[in-house]
Amino acid sequence: MESYSKLLQHPLWQRKRLEIFQRDNFTCKICSDEKNTLHVHHKKYEKGKKPWEYPDDNFLTVCEHCHEDLSVFKKQTNKKNFYKVPTYIPTPLFNLLQTQKHFSDLPALYLFYCHTAKWQKTNQPKATTNYVAKGLGWGEDKTRSKKKILIQLGLIKDIQRRNNQHITGHFIKVIFIVTKKDIPKTLKRKRKIRTT
Repeated sequence: MESYSKLLQHPLWQRKRLEIFQRDNFTCKICSDEKNTLHVHHKKYEKGKKPWEYPDDNFLTVCEHCHEDLSVFKKQTNKKNFYKVPTYIPTPLFNLLQTQKHFSDLPALYLFYCHTAKWQKTNQPKATTNYVAKGLGWGEDKTRSKKKILIQLGLIKDIQRRNNQHITGHFIKVIFIVTKKDIPKTLKRKRKIRTT
């Protein structure tokens, strides 16, 4: 039996890969990147199938960065009962968030995004500003300003999906903090973010 890396060099996979890139306009379907190296991501695998033996809707064009994020998320979510584990903020992250102005709003917003992501079983939940504001009992301006801080801290990313330059969806990419090593470098440096 051929190794998986050998199968990825097979002409049938190379042809399938090119078809998926063309279908997706050589653009990352997560972050709309057109410049970085692209990969074809398998949404799921089935034992015994070769990489090209799946229907096209099982494939997604992603940039190398989003592909790495998907791999990390998959490893985290494959842990037993990940979606049933209570959502919490580890002490090191909480301590670092305390250095921010109006810090109590930041854990609330981060936990809301984490909970929504787990509920939707993805690391990129559909969570519009209006939806989040209503869920937290906040105004949209407050929600936007706190969201901006979480983005600057590297805890979330604002993702817009595009199709032919038209926005087709807004998502929040949640950077799950499970252990101390998962904390983004921006937080490790205890960088203060100015708030208005």
